[in-house]
Amino acid sequence: MVKFDRVLGHERIKSYFSRVIEEDNLAPAYLFYGPEGVGKSSFALEVAKAYNCESDVRPCGECPTCKKMDKLIHPDLIILYPSKPSNLRELAIEQGRLKPLEFDPTKNITIDQIRELQDELTKAPFMAKKRFVIFLYGENLTIEAQNSLLKTLEEPPDNTVFIMVSSNIGKILPTIRSRSRLIKFSSLRFEEFKDYPFSTTYPITLLYRLSDGSIGRAKKLLETDFLPIRIDILNALSENDPYKFLDVIKPRIITRENAQDFIKIYLTLTRDLLLAHSGSENLVANVDLKTLIKATSKRLSYRKIEKLIATGYEAERYLSRFLNLESILLILAEPFAK
Repeated sequence: MVKFDRVLGHERIKSYFSRVIEEDNLAPAYLFYGPEGVGKSSFALEVAKAYNCESDVRPCGECPTCKKMDKLIHPDLIILYPSKPSNLRELAIEQGRLKPLEFDPTKNITIDQIRELQDELTKAPFMAKKRFVIFLYGENLTIEAQNSLLKTLEEPPDNTVFIMVSSNIGKILPTIRSRSRLIKFSSLRFEEFKDYPFSTTYPITLLYRLSDGSIGRAKKLLETDFLPIRIDILNALSENDPYKFLDVIKPRIITRENAQDFIKIYLTLTRDLLLAHSGSENLVANVDLKTLIKATSKRLSYRKIEKLIATGYEAERYLSRFLNLESILLILAEPFAK
């Protein structure tokens, strides 16, 4: 029996893989795609464990195979990390997490890494029924690396299953997509999200809204200073001070990822200001800051708040197309112009 009890949500996907594993009918290659942080990589690991688990109820988490895979030290579990830093696998094992703290999702997986993988695939698995190869970010593969991998996917070895994970399927070559079984992941529903054991005093409803139902994004928010920054944003908006506002933003918009985090929090706050200004403060997402939101809303006109929201969406759209972070700063500061 296959039961993915450690996986939150994704019931349809869990049911599908339970069936194909029990029937020993796994496809040679899968492409897991969907929003960042909803459990795609973790589920890929659970599939590898479930197929090779030594117990009756799989994955058990207790047999030698499961324990080795959980620790990322099983010889038949290959995880393709970006080429830099070169010791990511060692760091992952040391930290006990698929994506170590030093993991940079913008770094490439090179054609040389694919060639090394292809050499390894000529050998039989060491001890498992099937070897599993997991690409944590399929979009990390260069075009050359993807074309090289394509040759392997055209004639896949019988003893290997490939699972490519991607939050940007558009960067995966159509030829690779056509040779993979596509599995679409969605954001978690709140009922599923709230069952995750977050260690925080922040309202779960707030984390859910800010992360769009992504446990991975919620955890990142909690690991950074993006939640305390809300008070700084509200104070700067209240004082209508463009210089203070820019001082708040600049240190925190360094990469695309944290720019996205900032804009998400900014939009949540400005929408809350609009609700409070309309007398609906009981509906705000940032419930722990309800008093400050109400006070700030009284110092801003309805039109000003609408403009703040509009520029937030404009910055979000711009960021989806370009990576000029200086322009993001200017867009967000525009409502302060006299």
